[in-house]
Amino acid sequence: MKKHIWTALLLLLFLCPVQGSDVIRMLTRVDQIDGTKGTVGSQAYTGKGVIVAVIDGGFDFQHPAYQDSEGHTRIKAFYSPFDENGTTVTTSDGRTLPGSVYTTAEQIASLTTDFSQFDHGTHTSGIAVGTLSPQGYGGMATEADIVLCTTYQETAPVMGGATIADLVAIEQTILHTLDFLEEYARQHADQRMVVNISQGLNYGPHDGSSPIAQAIERLSQRGIVFVLSSGNEGKSAIFVNKTFESDADTLRTMLPSDALHTDGYTRQKSNVGARLLLTQMSYDENDDYRVHYTTLWSSPLVTLGSDTCFVKSSDDEALAAGFNGEVQLSVTEEGDRTHLSIIYCGEYLDGCKFELALGSQAGTEMDIFNAHFTSDDRPGYTDAEVAMTMGDWCTAPSCISVGNYMGNTTKRKYDGETKEDQSAALGDIAASSSSGIGLNGIQVPTVSAPGENIVSSSNRYYFQMFQETPAESMTWGSGYYNCMGGTSQAAPAVSGIIALWLQADPQLTPSQLKGIIKESCTTDSYTEASPLRFGYGKIDARKGLELVLEQKAAGIDPIGHDQLTSDYAVYDLQGRRVATVRAGQSVGDVVPQNGIYIVNGKKHAVCRLLPQ
Repeated sequence: MKKHIWTALLLLLFLCPVQGSDVIRMLTRVDQIDGTKGTVGSQAYTGKGVIVAVIDGGFDFQHPAYQDSEGHTRIKAFYSPFDENGTTVTTSDGRTLPGSVYTTAEQIASLTTDFSQFDHGTHTSGIAVGTLSPQGYGGMATEADIVLCTTYQETAPVMGGATIADLVAIEQTILHTLDFLEEYARQHADQRMVVNISQGLNYGPHDGSSPIAQAIERLSQRGIVFVLSSGNEGKSAIFVNKTFESDADTLRTMLPSDALHTDGYTRQKSNVGARLLLTQMSYDENDDYRVHYTTLWSSPLVTLGSDTCFVKSSDDEALAAGFNGEVQLSVTEEGDRTHLSIIYCGEYLDGCKFELALGSQAGTEMDIFNAHFTSDDRPGYTDAEVAMTMGDWCTAPSCISVGNYMGNTTKRKYDGETKEDQSAALGDIAASSSSGIGLNGIQVPTVSAPGENIVSSSNRYYFQMFQETPAESMTWGSGYYNCMGGTSQAAPAVSGIIALWLQADPQLTPSQLKGIIKESCTTDSYTEASPLRFGYGKIDARKGLELVLEQKAAGIDPIGHDQLTSDYAVYDLQGRRVATVRAGQSVGDVVPQNGIYIVNGKKHAVCRLLPQ
């Protein structure tokens, strides 16, 4: 049955060509439940009453996609860790967060853009929650409340990582933003919140233990639903697994030219020795142009317990001979494992590259992430593998990670020009869509959605920087539209769909939502050929909604993790008393295992959020 649905949708796409976010709405069947082409029962589901928060940057705050039918803004809050012109944010535990929040209509009306050099955030949020334009471009949850959070500032893009300090600041920026969203959710406890993060980092332990992954998991346990893009490194060789066969065994490899943060983690605590060398490659004209390698600079050997090596080319003449920037190398103890960190930001000079020499004791197994390593065809040197390409944050057990499949092969540019995209077959996974199985067993992605060649709202200030104006067909009032693609576009489609389901049943937990996705996804020959890269399959908004309503009608009250306000006895379905839940506790705190329990005459489904 699922295959027939997908085949029919593809046939409809061929017979009735459409462009952009209307493709997503059709292929996911959102248009069959939000009232534009149909409803489920007599009600249209548009995300009304649900909060959709988008962590991104490059927002055009006055875009019509953020306005309701009467021209009023749907943005309920905008938080920036960099802008102090709004209202100070104080958390319930007394901490003052950096930056400020804009919450009143007057404050939001004063905003233009957070970052004029980017339009990513306007595009992704438009897919999740954008109001429908006359051309049919718009989001999944067209009446959801909107909360926007930026990770960018006008002077320097934090996610860009121009210096090592910028790279380090990324984590704190995201953590402060999550703190804000936790506080906002606490103040709006009568509404459910979905958080879309179409950003991510490939470095990190990939086992759910990084600070951001842990923060996502902690907030998920409190009922906030996180949807993350899996990443766009599906074709990239960025993972290395190495077991050292002897104490003398080494890993030698060359590092590429782009700014890079690489993390390596041993499977057990072991001493690790690492050294970076700056190598210059040259060709000998008198020796059949044979390649020669000359070492211009070498870091000290860094081992467990030694000082971090941090060097700027401006302070080291030998380093400056082949590199302009800064380098950091460290080996530290992290719990029951050893952590290797390599960061270098800057640019190589002609023919130069960093070389890594790495060793450890016999039997040590190490996983290295975001490692664009290459052998450069040198004997005995290591190439990275195309594996574990997903972002680290996706290994938070309760998050919903999203891959990207080709739902539209026509790319429609901002100037109205169209051209065909032949990078993947219609319906197949996009080549760049990231995937993998985390070291904690979490499969990424959870699900896939159409994300290639998507027309959505865009930041007008970005185009004004280039003095470019889109075609009339790519505008709505003062708002611009543009075509983009990637898992960044697939994730907000899922975020918006989750908002529709939460409108239907606000009690659904992140774990239960993952179950709904698993049971309602569409599968076909493409998903069966690449199950890891698609996850459970292709999201189907209508089938998922029907399943949500069916389970809700069964009378099961899925609030086993909500805190109760009074003391109650807890019974199993056979009427046996199994525990007592006190005021301030949840049923999930006291029952011995997952299942359905009776409390005060209601059924409570307890499903602990455990790794898959």
